[in-house]
Amino acid sequence: MELLLLGIVGLLVTGAVVGNSVAKSRAYVVARKRLRSAPQELVDGALVTLIGKVRAIETHPAPISGRPCVAVHVKAFMGPTWLTRFAMTRFILETPHGEIFVERVDEAGLALPAQRIRPRYEISHRYLVPLGRTLAEASCATFEETIVEVGATVAVYGVVATELAPPSGEVGFRDSNRVVCLRGTPTVQLTIGRV
Repeated sequence: MELLLLGIVGLLVTGAVVGNSVAKSRAYVVARKRLRSAPQELVDGALVTLIGKVRAIETHPAPISGRPCVAVHVKAFMGPTWLTRFAMTRFILETPHGEIFVERVDEAGLALPAQRIRPRYEISHRYLVPLGRTLAEASCATFEETIVEVGATVAVYGVVATELAPPSGEVGFRDSNRVVCLRGTPTVQLTIGRV
């Protein structure tokens, strides 16, 4: 009986680990394919992939590692279950086309390497308990954290949008400063990845 119970628990844990790695690799492959598929021409409303260096408008610390970033995806593993969270701020992508504003979205595809972290109990507790997890789950949790750091060279896939910049000083009626933005839409997921 004990051997049967031990076997069932082993199968559940193995299934959770294998299921997670399959889901992760599929999402990663889809995001990489998106980054390679779009052109680099800036036409309003077009799908593009632009490569450039990340410059922050504002940053926030990654919840587990504490490193400053403009986007973070955290996955917490607590035995056979896991929970994910994503956060992002608006940032600037410095490209050969000039400065491109990357708009904040609620969920983006990150095709970047994840760092596996087993943090101190206090950090795990501070992150998981407010999300409704128990102290026991917080004590045994491991995390994967994927971040977009300031200064990194990345490729960004999204929809081009041009808009008027707010006036700075005196301008004439023909002096309109246009700002180019990349954003996600309900049908196009903003994707950020390695070059």
